Amino acid sequence: MSRHGLRPVLLAGHSLGEYSALVASGVLRFADAVHLVHKRGMFMQEAVPPGAGTMAALLGVARQEIETLCAELRGDGVLQPANYNDPGQIVIAGETARVQAAVDAVKARRLGKPVLLKVSAPFHCRMLQPAAERLSHAFARVTFQPFTIPVLSNVTAAPHPAPAAVQDLLVQQVCAPVRWEDAMHYAVTHGCDALLQVGPGKALSGMMKRIAPQVEILALEAFLR
Repeated sequence: MSRHGLRPVLLAGHSLGEYSALVASGVLRFADAVHLVHKRGMFMQEAVPPGAGTMAALLGVARQEIETLCAELRGDGVLQPANYNDPGQIVIAGETARVQAAVDAVKARRLGKPVLLKVSAPFHCRMLQPAAERLSHAFARVTFQPFTIPVLSNVTAAPHPAPAAVQDLLVQQVCAPVRWEDAMHYAVTHGCDALLQVGPGKALSGMMKRIAPQVEILALEAFLR
């Protein structure tokens, strides 16, 4: 990006993408990020037996309705929002039976459109607490450098306050919801009027169109031609 005279004022990455944003900011070395991402994936996969948990996207359902529904149906188990993607798309995660119950309730109450997701684990929910605990130990030999560009945390939807806080927020991220919509609102209210999506696909661009349609959206591919 610097070759084209572009310098971001903020960086953000959705879920796993937060590690890429931290590398781009200079806080995390690429080799350390590869090590952490490998361990993170392995720990998450091993945390929950196959079939025990799943996820579903709830389309067109208000945030408050989803949070109330999860509280109503979770009982003493796990059912919670996992991704606050945009105003029309929130993903829930938890035990398979409870996610299915939420899907059935959304249909029965005509709240919106539920879509069960084909995932290997129920990401960003309390079922992955064992993975978070194991990941915390994987940081033992990782050192953090100063930020060259602020990075928005998935957990707080605000910039990481200091390099020393990165480890704790990445560990929390394993079980905490990705507050992408809130993070993008933070970016817009702090002066960001253009978004450059780095990576394949247009998922984040599509989310941004629904979060803040006034923001100009650019694709990295346009600068690589």
